[in-house]
Amino acid sequence: MSLLNVMCKEIGVEVGEEWLGNDGDKYKITKNGELQCWFNVARVWNTLDNEWYRRLLTGELKPIWKPKEGEGYYVPRISYYGNARYDFYYWGDNDVDNWFLRNNLIFKTEEEAIEFTNKMLEVVK
Repeated sequence: MSLLNVMCKEIGVEVGEEWLGNDGDKYKITKNGELQCWFNVARVWNTLDNEWYRRLLTGELKPIWKPKEGEGYYVPRISYYGNARYDFYYWGDNDVDNWFLRNNLIFKTEEEAIEFTNKMLEVVK
């Protein structure tokens, strides 16, 4: 396995796959190892410089996980009733799913959703 494939696997994307970053922009890593960002105004992929790779490798820039069609995901939940700290949904690429995605509220595990819920509660204390 190439170092490029190892790196992509580690951050949770595949070579050539388009992904949404935690900054709201769309990215991909090409088979040539270029980190590219989609510039919607010009409607082109632009190759980014080394500073962007540094951001990616240090975790400052992170891919937002997007479930595949029919795949389950968790979201944070704050409720007056009961102690549930997450909800569970199946991805259907609908308006609700995409709202959660745009607002960085989709998680692979219930533990991640609970951790995020607890962080939200700390902010409002």
